[in-house]
Amino acid sequence: MRKNPTECVQLQLTAEQMQLLRLAASARRQTVVEFALESGILRANDTLPDRSRFKVSAPEWTAFQEALQSPAQNLPRLRMLLD
Repeated sequence: MRKNPTECVQLQLTAEQMQLLRLAASARRQTVVEFALESGILRANDTLPDRSRFKVSAPEWTAFQEALQSPAQNLPRLRMLLD
């Protein structure tokens, strides 16, 4: 996972937090550093997708704008689910 790391993070944890990380890392047969890094990256990837910018071409943007302006479709099964 790590290739030529150049950055460092220092954490201050309670004894309970460190013990929890040790137990979880051990269960995954990882070091605490490996576990914390993997967990942090997974959490970051879960958090960011809905906050990202997406590039689209001019025709794609036009189609998107048209879709936003078009009347909503009547989807009875979806309405039943949401009601």
